[in-house]
Amino acid sequence: MDRSAQLAKLLNPATIAVVGASQRPGWGLTTIENIDGVGFSGQVYPVNPRYSEIAGRPCFASLRELPETPDAVAIAVPAPLIPATIEEAIECGAGAAVVYASGFGAPGEGEGGSTGPDSLRARLTEICRDKRIAVQGPNCLGMVNYVRRAAMWGITMPFEHAGTASGVALIAQSGNMALTLSGANRGFSLTHLISCGNQLDVTTAELVTASLADPSVRAIAVIAESIPDIGRFRAALVQAAEQNVPVVVLKVGTSDRARQAAIAHTGSLSGPAALHRSFFRQFGAIQVSDLDELAATLAVLSSPQRPRHSGIAIFASSGGECGLSADIAESTGAELPDLPPTLRTELARLLPEYGHVANPLDLTAGGWGDAAIYAQVIQLLAGAPGVGTVVGVGDAPTLEGGDLHEGWQGIIDGLAAGADLVRGRGTTVAGLSSVADLHPSVPAALAARGVVPLAGMQPGLSALAKAGWYADWQEARTQASADSAAATAGHAASRAQAVRDLLDGQPPGALPEALAKQVLACYGIRSPERELAASPEAAAEAAARIGFPVALKVAAAGVHHKTDVGGVLLNLATADDVVTGAAALLDLGRGFDPDAGVLVERFVAGGLELIVGGRRDEAFGPIVIAGLGGILTELLSDVTHRLAPVTPTEAETMLGELAGRRLLDGYRGQRGVPAEQAAATLTALSALLTDHPDIAELEINPLVADPASTTAAPLALDALLVLRSPDPTQQPTKTIRRHPLALIGDDHV
Repeated sequence: MDRSAQLAKLLNPATIAVVGASQRPGWGLTTIENIDGVGFSGQVYPVNPRYSEIAGRPCFASLRELPETPDAVAIAVPAPLIPATIEEAIECGAGAAVVYASGFGAPGEGEGGSTGPDSLRARLTEICRDKRIAVQGPNCLGMVNYVRRAAMWGITMPFEHAGTASGVALIAQSGNMALTLSGANRGFSLTHLISCGNQLDVTTAELVTASLADPSVRAIAVIAESIPDIGRFRAALVQAAEQNVPVVVLKVGTSDRARQAAIAHTGSLSGPAALHRSFFRQFGAIQVSDLDELAATLAVLSSPQRPRHSGIAIFASSGGECGLSADIAESTGAELPDLPPTLRTELARLLPEYGHVANPLDLTAGGWGDAAIYAQVIQLLAGAPGVGTVVGVGDAPTLEGGDLHEGWQGIIDGLAAGADLVRGRGTTVAGLSSVADLHPSVPAALAARGVVPLAGMQPGLSALAKAGWYADWQEARTQASADSAAATAGHAASRAQAVRDLLDGQPPGALPEALAKQVLACYGIRSPERELAASPEAAAEAAARIGFPVALKVAAAGVHHKTDVGGVLLNLATADDVVTGAAALLDLGRGFDPDAGVLVERFVAGGLELIVGGRRDEAFGPIVIAGLGGILTELLSDVTHRLAPVTPTEAETMLGELAGRRLLDGYRGQRGVPAEQAAATLTALSALLTDHPDIAELEINPLVADPASTTAAPLALDALLVLRSPDPTQQPTKTIRRHPLALIGDDHV
């Protein structure tokens, strides 16, 4: 049975066996009660040698005695019995199993011995290795398919979603957080509720892919503490994007394993949390910060009319609410397009004389609860250029108690009538409560009439901003795909071979700067003219050939960040200055390396400095990094990342994400670095990292515009290239202190 068939039996079983079923309260009996409660129409087989009947069904002593092969097995027995039970499930031909039990530990944890967590984990891992069965868990709550009314869930669960036609597949590593969200009254339905637990076999990525096979799934929510198979998760996100099924991720925590030591600054600029943020953004996953924001985003994205544009038009019956919504919109990145004059004139006719037309629009107290005005306003605002969503703001707190205030029925009617009027335009209509304390009858009443219910301004407007971002990202994806194909086609075999020739025989660790720049040149990345000198006199002769002024740099094995040890001299204008400076640098360098020399290079003055580079991450593979360079690297840590390969479009998007983006165009007379040229350098670095897996780290700091040309590619003034060891346990030796930025924690990245 292939893997996709196994996962299909896990998520949509026709027959279920419950091993460990009992007449006493517990996970086994609760599983059967949940199966009945959700309305499962298939066969259910309790398995326990102690009983002949459970919950009105015949009970069997073992899986081998069942009258037919079960599609899936829910296993509610203690951890020491799990491996043998899985083997029995494989023997009888089951396609999938859910393991509730904990007690398997993590690698290296637990007691030893034949029944300790290490041993149990190793045995279960070995059983799962050849993929004869799909095993969900261990340490999970189970799986519910609300659409098909199938359940293997071990504790009390909500049944309200049963029989839903479409909605959200919720995949969570935390079973408790999955339960919390499944019980939230936020106006969306669940198609699946999946607690993936320790992911010893079936992973989040596989569950995302399997969920995409169900046409009822309009959006996917992932609550993850770890993503063990980034490559598969990346492929799942690509497939989701192609099917236009948004994936919303709440990433909890970071992996200590990813905090690897790095020689280049770029290593310390790419902590796990930063990499996850960039990874999600690059492949269209929408990252949220908490459960409220997750619930709101799912309500928007699973609605029948998802936003097609990022612009939002807001109206309320309170000037204070209009002001607050404008403030929060700005903080969340929600776009509020200006209203054109003709539209302002039409809207003014609906307001009192003292009313002011803007976005957000204050209807004044006279418009509150007036269904006719709401419908007209929605119809007009939906015609504003760039508007994809119209939002009506109000409040319906729970302390009002009992039946909903009669005015709110007018609001619901008005929002629904407006939604009906603009549905043909593809405009989303949302009802946004100014507080999260929302009357329980409101979400269902709005959702039933095609209006997105949102509770709380911060999560609500943030959700709309993220949904708008997804719409824009999808629109740009086609161009990015074309760029990717072009970039792949442009990878010339000759340049890759030239680099292989240069690196042949080089030991692991940092290359000499001159050699690193030769490697960069193979991929079209330019550097100033330079020569390597072994004596002060040779340095002066080289400077004369290059042309004054020049820069001198110590060239010694083990000195990676030359400025940290005083190993760089700039703007030397005479031969005497070069002789004196070179002598000092040679003395310095020979303290590290008896064969030290001096690199003489054309001096390039002034201009914006960028840091660009990349490294090979254990989980993510090659990543490309860009940010403000020079001393700004220490001060600002303004960086952005992408997984390689990076297309030209993605490279330009990276640069646009920098807080200092405006500096690239030049600022107050300072020479900038044209974004198109900087993007070309990033694309070239991406190709270099992709083509050469032996490169562990790569850094250009700084990258500056060439003052001698406005059209030529920028110049790499300093370059660090580190080759990785064939033995991953052997790290390159560091002979100088790490850059101060290496001490900055991931929260600062």
